[in-house]
Amino acid sequence: MEIETDCRFQLRLLNEKDAAELLALDMHNRAFFEKTLATRESEYYTLQQHVKMLADLSVKAEQGSAYMFGIFIDGELNGCISITDIVYGPLCSGMLGYYLDERYNGCGIMSAAVSLVLKFGFEKLKLHRIEAGAMERNAGSVHVLKKNGFMVEGTNRKNVNINHQWEDHLMLAVLKEEWEEQFNV
Repeated sequence: MEIETDCRFQLRLLNEKDAAELLALDMHNRAFFEKTLATRESEYYTLQQHVKMLADLSVKAEQGSAYMFGIFIDGELNGCISITDIVYGPLCSGMLGYYLDERYNGCGIMSAAVSLVLKFGFEKLKLHRIEAGAMERNAGSVHVLKKNGFMVEGTNRKNVNINHQWEDHLMLAVLKEEWEEQFNV
């Protein structure tokens, strides 16, 4: 699956061969990710679980229902960005998710990666709407989304279990026509 890239990083679909590197990223950033990502139980932090997860995602990519890209900086996996829960028909939408090694937060890399994945979602997948959720106190993530044309649509109360606590999430979305207009596509 081809996707445009940025001079600072490369995006490519992850597969089972990336399991060890993804596990290392998750382990290295475990404390940092626990602040904002869904609760991960201890069995998540095994090579076997990462191989299974990536194998499942490869099948979903073949089916067109989910795509998980690695963000590679100087050839090293430093983050992930995905469009999941893709449905067509009357909804024609998907859910955006992402995370990045703490060392690269605030450098503009995730904003650029979101831009590229939106282009992929709207132009290649022909989606009408892409949604994302973020904790309101995760100002960096909310900023990344708004910078890419997402608008807040509301709050889902106690929506995601993060670090063993139910957290409210702002729900944001961008429509294809809004994205095209904002970015002169």
